[in-house]
Amino acid sequence: DNSAMMALIDFSRFQVELSVCDYDLSLQRKSTIALASILNSLEGIDEKLISAQQRFKFIQRISTLSTINPFSIEINAARIRLLKLFSQNSGYQLPQVAGLTPIFCESKPSCNIVSSMQKNEAAYSPVCVGKFPRRGSFARCA
Repeated sequence: DNSAMMALIDFSRFQVELSVCDYDLSLQRKSTIALASILNSLEGIDEKLISAQQRFKFIQRISTLSTINPFSIEINAARIRLLKLFSQNSGYQLPQVAGLTPIFCESKPSCNIVSSMQKNEAAYSPVCVGKFPRRGSFARCA
C-alpha cells in the first residue's frame, strides 16, 4: 500500500532529523538510528495497513541482510529516545501497535530491573534482557 509506505518514510525521516539535534543519539551509529526509526515507524502504522505477517517478514529481511540485531540493547535504547523526542516535538505519540519488536525499557537504555516481584506479577518476566543480568532479577515487560 502506497499510503503505508509514505507513512513509514515520513515517520522515519522525522525521527532521523530529530536524532541529529540530540547529543546522545548523535553519538550512535547511523545504522542504529536508521533501524530504530524504521522499527518505531513500522510499529506505529495501523495494522490494517501493514499486517503482522508483513511486519515480521520485513524485520526478518532486515536481520538477514544486515549484521544489525533489531532486538539489541542499542537499538532498543535509540527507539526509546526517538519515541520520546517524536512525542515532544510533534505533539503526537507514535503508538506501538504491533508489538513485534517490543521495547523493554521506558526510563533508561538497559533493562528495568526490580529486585522483587511487585503486585502485578503478570507484568514481569523472570528473564532479564540486559547483558549481565543479576540472579533473581526481573525485567519489566513492555
